[in-house]
Amino acid sequence: MKPFNLSELNLENVFDKWDEVHEEYKRYPKQSLGHRGFLCEQIIESESNGKLNQLNDHPLGDFIDNNGLYYESKEVKNAFKRHVTPEIIVKNFRGKCLGKPGKTYDYMIVVDRERRMIAMFDHEYVNHKMIVKDATITVRLEIAKAIQTKSLSEILL
Repeated sequence: MKPFNLSELNLENVFDKWDEVHEEYKRYPKQSLGHRGFLCEQIIESESNGKLNQLNDHPLGDFIDNNGLYYESKEVKNAFKRHVTPEIIVKNFRGKCLGKPGKTYDYMIVVDRERRMIAMFDHEYVNHKMIVKDATITVRLEIAKAIQTKSLSEILL
């Protein structure tokens, strides 16, 4: 099955609304970042033309599409500043790392709000790049390995 097409997201609305949420949450303590992420995921769902449905506290990801494919989303500052993303925390065990998790999503969506760009990576590639540490599993992804990318600058040209 084909993954959700990032071109179907209204990126201009997504980023404008995310900016509003981020501005609001500047006044909140760091403990509220999870709620900020929840609100940003709701925005993606609302701007996906009904193609993505947000999952709450679901073990298989943040979204499911109409084909039954699961998506994990990560907002990453400076994700697309270079040819490789900064380190992304895929799993935080908040203690002793239990090793690489089993497959819990089909695709990872990485969003760089400042650069107004979004990319999608398949699980196999992400899994291959995972680095197991003491309490976390991280990954650095090559932008060229994304199966889809979309930037607001492409849309506005």
